[in-house]
Amino acid sequence: MIKCQKCGHLNAADSKFCENCGAPFENRQPQQSVKPIQQQSQSTPPHKPKKSNKSMIIWLIIIILLVAAGGYDYMTHHRNENSQTEQTKSISDSNDKQSDDDSSQKHSSETNSDVKSLLSNNLGGIKGDTSAFYYDLNNNDSASYGDDEDPQRAASDIKVYIMAAAYQKIDDGDMSLDGRYELTSEDKVGGTGVVQNMQVGDSLTYRDLIDYMITKSDNTAANIITKEIGGLDAVNDEIDELDLSRNTKMERMLMDQDALSEGKDNMTTAHDLAMFMRKLYHHDVVSDKYDKQMLSILSNTSNHSKLPANINTNVVDVYNKTGEYAQYGVENDAAIFKRGNKAFVLVVMSQNGDSDEQKSAMGSLGKQVTQEVLDK
Repeated sequence: MIKCQKCGHLNAADSKFCENCGAPFENRQPQQSVKPIQQQSQSTPPHKPKKSNKSMIIWLIIIILLVAAGGYDYMTHHRNENSQTEQTKSISDSNDKQSDDDSSQKHSSETNSDVKSLLSNNLGGIKGDTSAFYYDLNNNDSASYGDDEDPQRAASDIKVYIMAAAYQKIDDGDMSLDGRYELTSEDKVGGTGVVQNMQVGDSLTYRDLIDYMITKSDNTAANIITKEIGGLDAVNDEIDELDLSRNTKMERMLMDQDALSEGKDNMTTAHDLAMFMRKLYHHDVVSDKYDKQMLSILSNTSNHSKLPANINTNVVDVYNKTGEYAQYGVENDAAIFKRGNKAFVLVVMSQNGDSDEQKSAMGSLGKQVTQEVLDK
């Protein structure tokens, strides 16, 4: 419909003139055409919001990346700081340990030097042929006097090797500590010991005989044990097994004067005796069980007149075996001294000397070394 602008009459849409007043409809624009144009404009999707959402997503991604990069940089820097701190701490700990080791080595070196001086000061003025060996059971330091690998008369110190050979037989099952032996008149020999005073026919266990051989330095018991384990060869085989030198050897039974006249004697060195005591202390002779038993026997020896003479045995544990042979001016002592966690071996062998002088020097040496090593 077309409304006339003059009279207001509504005319047909295709009219060119007003049906009421005849006014022409020139340059007209149908009203209906406006509406579709408006609808088209409204139906077209707006582009600006889409552009805005895309920008927001891009900015969000950029922010996330920046945060992630910052976090990575922080973690890397923090990790490097921790690594540097740990390296600094490790270097510091290493330096502290090195300092402790250097201090310990310095102290050990000073102690070793002092022990050498003590050996020389105490033994240098006595008569005869004397050698000595010191061994620290904690740091393996050692010191010697004279020719510690020169063979000397072992006297009763040979008995520690007989004891080791006997316990090896026991460990092998060839002998029992509870086995018994009946004493004969032929068994009895002179010198030190108590078995020689027992009655013929008395029955003793091998445990008792070994104990007498060491604690009482019994010669009769030593000969019986040597015979029962296989003779001199069995003892020498054990010496070889202990990796001791060829200068240590058992060549005769105790108190065998005929063999002695033929030039045969039981020999050892200060170094070998010290190495035996070291092995025994560390349970490297026979076994943990039997080495402990041997140490227990050595802790009960009755002769403390030499190296332990001036030692308070209520404070310091002593494990020792002496050897003496007046005819040849022999005075020997092989000992372990232990206090708390500290321990050392000290061996002195002296022959062709004066007994009183030898014992006095040994007593003084034992006390001074104990003070130097165990009291510091």
